[in-house]
Amino acid sequence: AILRFDGALTDTGNITPAATITGSQLSAPQYIALDTTNDRLYVASQNAGAVLVFDRISTRNGNINADRLIAGLSTGLSAPSDVALDSNRDLLYVVDQTAIEVFSGASTANGDVSPVREIIPQRLGTGFAISAIFLDTTGDRLYAADALNSAVNIYDGASGLTGAVDADRSLIGATTGLAQPQGLQVDGLGRLIVANNNPPSITVYTNAATLNGDVGASSTISGSST
Repeated sequence: AILRFDGALTDTGNITPAATITGSQLSAPQYIALDTTNDRLYVASQNAGAVLVFDRISTRNGNINADRLIAGLSTGLSAPSDVALDSNRDLLYVVDQTAIEVFSGASTANGDVSPVREIIPQRLGTGFAISAIFLDTTGDRLYAADALNSAVNIYDGASGLTGAVDADRSLIGATTGLAQPQGLQVDGLGRLIVANNNPPSITVYTNAATLNGDVGASSTISGSST
């Protein structure tokens, strides 16, 4: 299911969801991208090998089918594990193992459609299994996490990337505190926020756009109280 909680900035405790979306198409949904401007939700399902698209998401509730389904041999998708949206350029970026499939016309894409580009992120000329991405549409910058090597790799000019591309910069090293990163965000103050898997923590880094090398976190959230 997908659960929606209203009052997200203040809610706490054992709260009933304002909406619960279920249906046979949802198969262990874990990876979502929300287009708040157009009230649209993209859901990547590894089990289904598809991206589900729900329009008017703020009004939806109950057992419903997606409005559109991006799936099929032409898509190149087999086990999509993260999604990011460039709503200004109407592009959808979908992580599938070691590649990122980029679909144009994201707002209307449907069925067995081919990506317009395939990005194969690398670091030092070597590919890696991508554990998470974040797309900075304002800076046209792509962040890709590598859980195996505990790194976050940064690529400039995201809207023009295609094929095998080496990272412009990488956040990696013992000082970083990165530990199998599984989720990425860049906030309004330009800080990179990383969810780490093992051991579990959230690490925060200033000046995300210029991070490079073995840079320490400005703050870390971890411990039994969290």
